[in-house]
Amino acid sequence: MPPRPTRTAAPACTCPAQGRTSCWTSWISARSAISTSRSLRPTDDGFAGGQGSADALIPASVTHIGRDALDPDLDVPAALRAWRRGTRGIKQVLLDQTLVSGIGNIYADEAMWRARVHPERPARATSVATASALLEATQAVMRDALAQGGTSLDALYVNVNGQSGYFARGLEAYGRGGEPCGRCGNLLSRATIGGRASHWCGRCQRRYSPRRAAVR
Repeated sequence: MPPRPTRTAAPACTCPAQGRTSCWTSWISARSAISTSRSLRPTDDGFAGGQGSADALIPASVTHIGRDALDPDLDVPAALRAWRRGTRGIKQVLLDQTLVSGIGNIYADEAMWRARVHPERPARATSVATASALLEATQAVMRDALAQGGTSLDALYVNVNGQSGYFARGLEAYGRGGEPCGRCGNLLSRATIGGRASHWCGRCQRRYSPRRAAVR
């Protein structure tokens, strides 16, 4: 059995607790079970043994990923600003997981259909109102999908009990190229945008036109 770790006071107090009536700085001296070397390490918060933190800790390898669209702590104004920046088509922006995460190809098509936004509309040509409607549509799509067990397009996408999700049965845009739009009856379009299959209604989701925007 390895020796139990012991605690010793640090030679000098440099922690955030310095100046309090009693400084609880402690340094942990631990002897490794497979090594005889010893090391002194200060606790992050300056308290004996460390009190921990309420902040969530995530691996450094995923810190570039944005908050999930359904995360209650999502900074909505910042997300909308990010979505409205640049020349990329809005669908490519939605799929950029560094801005807002959790939006896959299927849900992006469904959200744009609900919000009546063309997938190739330039991000910088998207108004705050349109971006806000798109975020709300995205969140609604994701909540609906969760309530129905997700989207199972084949036998690989099932839950732990081997059951398929039912959201695929109610898709309005994705995978329905050439079929009538459930809102207006116009045949849905299909094209590859940014390397991803995309589906939309050419009547409900009008292509962006600078001239038309100027007239408005």
